[in-house]
Amino acid sequence: MKKNIVIFLSIFLIKNFAAAVIDNRYFPWNNPPIIHTLEPYSGLRGDLFFVNGNDAFGDHSHEKKGIPEIWGLYDQKQMSDAIIFIGETSPLLAQWQILRNITWHVKQKLEGQGLQFSGEHALYKGLSFGYSTGFMHLFSDQIFVIPRSVITEMTLSVAQQEELDRERRAMFNQLGLTSSQWSTYGFLDTVLYARYGKTWEYKAKCREISLSLLGGVIVPSGQKRDFFNTASVPFGGNGATGFFIGTDNTFELKEDMTFGLSLQLTTRLTKKMKERLPVIQENYLFGALSGNVSVDPGVTTKIKPYLMLGNIRDGLDICVQYAYTNHSGDDWTDIRQDATIPSNLNGMFKKSQWESDYVSLTVLYDSGKVVKCDSLRPSLRFSWDIPMRLLSAHEVSKTNAVSLGIEVCF
Repeated sequence: MKKNIVIFLSIFLIKNFAAAVIDNRYFPWNNPPIIHTLEPYSGLRGDLFFVNGNDAFGDHSHEKKGIPEIWGLYDQKQMSDAIIFIGETSPLLAQWQILRNITWHVKQKLEGQGLQFSGEHALYKGLSFGYSTGFMHLFSDQIFVIPRSVITEMTLSVAQQEELDRERRAMFNQLGLTSSQWSTYGFLDTVLYARYGKTWEYKAKCREISLSLLGGVIVPSGQKRDFFNTASVPFGGNGATGFFIGTDNTFELKEDMTFGLSLQLTTRLTKKMKERLPVIQENYLFGALSGNVSVDPGVTTKIKPYLMLGNIRDGLDICVQYAYTNHSGDDWTDIRQDATIPSNLNGMFKKSQWESDYVSLTVLYDSGKVVKCDSLRPSLRFSWDIPMRLLSAHEVSKTNAVSLGIEVCF
């Protein structure tokens, strides 16, 4: 009895993403495939992971852009106009204020390390309960570069390039943008879910078929974006509570060959938050205003087929998984009490739409296939999530994730 209580409490404290947070355009929180068995079992798992991103997918296959540019280009002339629009004096020299645009290239690098913990506990006749959380340290750094084409078009000398950069930094200080570097520790969003599934042997020309339905809630425990810092990114849904439903299905086609297909739909509740607000369609990360806004997040859909080959050698399995994610876009509403200076949020719905393609390679060593025992059956797992453009990935960070985990079933 005491042992069962300890195990049950451990599951509440330790859980990796058997049900994943899928609506983040910066990080691939792709959970590995779930392998069902005829016998109900419970398990705990922990993963050490590393994430790294340097650029983003644009609208076109040949387009390469910086991560901040998924929200639009940084145009210093447009930012100068926005400052004037709100009734302040722009630091930009008068000779440059008459230009049509002064577009910069904004590069950003994301480097993070963290731990994810997970567990699922079998309750009764196919019903199970799971919980997930984790934390991460992230370093984010932005670099502003004047493109060669702009230097040529404006005939800028080295001294003028330095002056233009000084004026850019002055604009940031004027609007309260404190930094373009960000280093922080924070939690990921927490997932609570229930799963109901059933497994059949020798059905529909398969050795085994497992079908399951799941649903749950996403608790917004994840680190939120700092709207004073242009380099900051949310670790999860930026403070919005979420709900999801999904299905996990596996088909063992023949011995040691399994095909799986998962589907998950996620939506978040409308959230009031303080954000930067554009006034003339400038990139909202550098918006001239700041204030309360109501954000109604769109629906996010993820489809994940995979193929697993088992017992390649003495308990060694390999798996190739593809994950396609589509986020439909967010509705932003200005709810400032004093809206004397109007914001312009017309473009936020389109700019918050994105799609991602990821291919995940997983190598699993299952000791339970080598040494038969009724006690703990530890397994080791190595995964690499690779961003690709196989269908229509666009406006999403190209972030790689590598993880090394251990799972214990009982």
